[in-house]
Parts: sequence; C-alpha cells; structure tokens
Amino acid sequence: MHQGRWGYYPCSFDAFQKLKELNKLWEKAKRQRAAWQRWIRKLPHNRVSRPRLCDERGRTIGYGSPIPLPEPVLHPAFCRKVQLPSGRWDVELRDVGIESAYRLARHPKATPDAVVPLPVALEEVHRLYDEHCRE
Repeated sequence: MHQGRWGYYPCSFDAFQKLKELNKLWEKAKRQRAAWQRWIRKLPHNRVSRPRLCDERGRTIGYGSPIPLPEPVLHPAFCRKVQLPSGRWDVELRDVGIESAYRLARHPKATPDAVVPLPVALEEVHRLYDEHCRE
C-alpha cells in the first residue's frame, strides 16, 4: 500500500504504469481474439480481399483477383489456440487479473484499511511487463 496525494493506493505509481500498459495489451488481445473468431467463421474461399479497379477519373470499374487474407495475429501473453473435442479450433484468453488490478489501482481510498489488495502479485506484473512491453 502506498500513500499518494489523493489517498491510499494498493501499489506504487511505477507498478500502476506497468498495469496500465498491460491493460492496453489485454484490451488489444481481446480485440485480436474477436478478429480471429470472425476470420475462422468464414469458409476459406471467403477469406479473401478483392482490390478495387478504378478508371482514370477514380470511378470503380470492377474488382481484381482475390488475395487470401492472412490469419489474424494473436498476442502470445494472453491468447492461445486450442483444439476443441469437435476438431474445431478456438482461441482461449488467459486472464491473469490485469484488468481488475488496473481498475483497483486507479482509484484511491480514504483510509489504509479501505485499500483492497491487488488480485495479481506485483512480481507477476513486473515479469509480464518485462517480457511483453519492453522493446
């Protein structure tokens, strides 16, 4: 627990900034999973892009030959592909509690007794940040 300008927080500002970056990655992983699920629901012949053909005035006059769309990229920290018993594939999100920890760390409490501890250990936050957020 740390005392800040506006009250008591469950973690330091440095840990909060790391939680903020990890929460951004978590939100991105959820969007990537949704994109992958939209991609996999399509039949292979529908997973294509057809470029627009335009005349000299910029008007569309047709479409080019189909170009296969690649499989959407999944973030390795939070997503993994699993095969279901039916033989189909799905993407499983690995929730380590980053979202709830970030929400708890954002809001100060008036007294030290009111501070709720983070659902994820700070060592885990630092490890995930070092593995996935540093360039």
